[in-house]
Amino acid sequence: MWAPLHMRKIFVGGIDYTTTDESLREHFSNWGDVVDAVVMKDMTNNRYVM
Repeated sequence: MWAPLHMRKIFVGGIDYTTTDESLREHFSNWGDVVDAVVMKDMTNNRYVM
């Protein structure tokens, strides 16, 4: 039985500043299907949003 959609989302903190959406997706696909992966960055200084 699958968990409800709202319970399948995870937060990953402390990632390297060079991490991209694609590299994050590739990494976690080792454990199953990844529907979406988003690395949140502040566009003014290219730093991660906390």
